[in-house]
Amino acid sequence: MSEAAAGDDGRAAPTTPSTPASLPAPAVPATSDLTLPGPCELYVYYCVRPGAEAAARAAVLAAQTALVHNHAGLAARLLRRAGGERDDGETWMETYARPTHPAGIDAALEAAIECSVGAAVAAHLVDGRRHIETFCDNNLKSAPT
Repeated sequence: MSEAAAGDDGRAAPTTPSTPASLPAPAVPATSDLTLPGPCELYVYYCVRPGAEAAARAAVLAAQTALVHNHAGLAARLLRRAGGERDDGETWMETYARPTHPAGIDAALEAAIECSVGAAVAAHLVDGRRHIETFCDNNLKSAPT
């Protein structure tokens, strides 16, 4: 512990505890050594109109199959909310990941996905709009040297 120095008023100045020698300081890489964000993934959710589920499923799966074929490393899934059978339609989610690409889903691929799948499910199959969210890897990764 460091000693307190006397202030002008004669009272001891606050002390700052020292770091024990047995505990090393945490290693924090310099900001320039980090690549942020990591690979991004795309999540798209929407409500399918009641009675349009079969047509929507066929359209989404066909569009996803074409995208996966045309974009190396792309993984696409179609999910349905558990317990999603409601009178006002089912909530679906499409997920897209490209773990072999440094950016994952970049802006160009996101546009291709929306152009392809968004057009495939058009307004007559989806009730409301398609909500698009992008999430990126939250792990700090060192940039290649």
